[in-house]
Amino acid sequence: MTDPAPPRFSRGWQAGSALFPGSMSPLRTDRLLLRPLSPDDLGDLHELFRRPELMRHVTGAARTPAQTERSLRGYLEDHARHGFGLCLAIHARDGAVLGVCGIEPEQDLRGVQGNLFFLFVQSAWNLGFATEAARALLRFAFLDLMLPRVVAAALHENRASIRIFEKLGMRRSAATVRGVEYEIFAPPPPASKEAAAAPMTLTAGR
Repeated sequence: MTDPAPPRFSRGWQAGSALFPGSMSPLRTDRLLLRPLSPDDLGDLHELFRRPELMRHVTGAARTPAQTERSLRGYLEDHARHGFGLCLAIHARDGAVLGVCGIEPEQDLRGVQGNLFFLFVQSAWNLGFATEAARALLRFAFLDLMLPRVVAAALHENRASIRIFEKLGMRRSAATVRGVEYEIFAPPPPASKEAAAAPMTLTAGR
C-alpha cells in the first residue's frame, strides 16, 4: 500500500503566490528552525494532521485533506492580518519537518493576546523539542510582538503538554470537564540597561 498523494490547494489558490509583508521572520533555536507557514506547506501540514496519534489531543481525530486546507487558509490569514501565527518546526541539521507550532492570535475584550500551540511527530517526543520551541515562541511573543499575555490549553489526559506548560512557568488559570487552560504574562519593562541585557524572566500570574 502506498502513501496517499500530497494534497494541493483547491482551485483559486496558487502555492507560493501569497505575500505577507507584515509576517514574522523565521525563529531559530539550537536545534530548530521555526518558519512561518506558507501555501507550499499544505502537504507537510497534512502529513501531520492525517495522523490519528497526533490529532487525538487536538481535534480528536485525523483530518481530511479538505479540512487541512481550510485550517491552513485560516493560519495564513492570521499571518496576513496580525503578522504572526503558526510555523513549521524544521530540524536545523537535516531539514526534516518535526511538527507545527506557534503563537496564534486571539482577540478578547482586552485586545489581541497569544495562544501557544505545538504539535510534534512521535519521533520527536521526549527529546525536548516542544519545550525548546515553546521557549523561543514565548520570547518572540513578549519581546517582539509585545503581547501582554499568552495562554495555552490541553485536555486533562494530555499530561505531556501540561508538563511543558508548567516547565515554562505557566500558571493554571481555568479548568473545564474536558481540559485546562494555562497563562503567562509579559515581564515588566527593564529598569536599567543592565536589566535589559539580562535573560528574560517570565511571570506566571498577577
